[in-house]
Amino acid sequence: MAKSTENDVMLPPNKFIIRGLNLDIDNATEELCKKYSESSATTRSILYLLLIVSVISVISVYNSNSRYNWSQDRIDSYSRDIQNYKDTLSKRAIRKSDSVKVASYLADAQKKKELLIANDITNYNVVRFNLIGIVFDINNLASIGGFSLIILLVVLRFTLTREKDNLKIAFNSISERYPDYADLTLFSKDFKSIYDKTYNVNNSTDDVVNGQSELILADINFIRRRYHYNFLSMNEIFHLPYLDLGENKLHDTFIGKIINKYLFYFIPVVYAYILFNDFATLEVAWDLNPIHTVIVELLCVASFAYIYNLSRSCVLQKIRMTKIFSDFKDSQYTYTNSTYKFNKQSVIKKVGIPLLLILLIWLSSMMFNYFFEHISELTLFKR
Repeated sequence: MAKSTENDVMLPPNKFIIRGLNLDIDNATEELCKKYSESSATTRSILYLLLIVSVISVISVYNSNSRYNWSQDRIDSYSRDIQNYKDTLSKRAIRKSDSVKVASYLADAQKKKELLIANDITNYNVVRFNLIGIVFDINNLASIGGFSLIILLVVLRFTLTREKDNLKIAFNSISERYPDYADLTLFSKDFKSIYDKTYNVNNSTDDVVNGQSELILADINFIRRRYHYNFLSMNEIFHLPYLDLGENKLHDTFIGKIINKYLFYFIPVVYAYILFNDFATLEVAWDLNPIHTVIVELLCVASFAYIYNLSRSCVLQKIRMTKIFSDFKDSQYTYTNSTYKFNKQSVIKKVGIPLLLILLIWLSSMMFNYFFEHISELTLFKR
């Protein structure tokens, strides 16, 4: 064992390179670390489910919009063709042979248009979850989707809390089991025997042996603590704890910062898009059933406020876990038992911030309708 001058990894306090040594990892501590990994896997499973529901919701909303999707564009194209064929047939100067051809084209266009409309109603105006056999109208996506996201976020909030507590328990157990001079008596006896054989000393003084053994043992326990930290970090995907042997380049990128701090805000962003689509197509729903529309929109507004606050709570839990990982590593792989408190939001902020965001979503939908109608009119005029 010799002192190290390497800078690629975080070295033990006394900078001894410990190689080829059985670290005698404590089984009870190892089991606690495995329990944390299990809770982390549960959190990831719920997050994957949330992301799947979010992606399906976005695709369903986008496809259902009558103003900007390819299916509606094809229907509009056939409608224009049908009108052109009818205008052609109404002309007296058209020959009989041409009239037959145009009539055939007209019938073909009408048939294709009817098929497209039927396909649009069947596939784009409903949301299907074939895996569990659920089908519901697209107009209920905001309310049903909001309720589903709330349930999943509540479960995620509880699993994150348990994951954070399990991480604290694991790091605290590591620190208690492997302080710098853990197992000093046993190690000193073994080290004295090795020291005497190595240097051909019959009876080395206790001061020399104890001094050397304490320094080396402190580094061995450091490596033991680092081993557990690496074991816990290797299982993480969305927390991105810093690693000794990793390049850690992702932490400083734009995507890395978003994933590491604000990942759970993706859920209210998705629901904001659903609300945006609802507000932009409010006239269509109002013509179908005004009372039903008012009830659904009120439910959606309340769902957005609850989803935002749940997501913010999940983000804070994630930040706490990131700090626990960081502080443990920076403290020579020792648990500091910090509380990581954040300022609590008042009820006014919990309600006011979501309502302000909803107002911005509504204004954006109004602006979108205004500009989109003008763009549509210009496009039709050019045609």
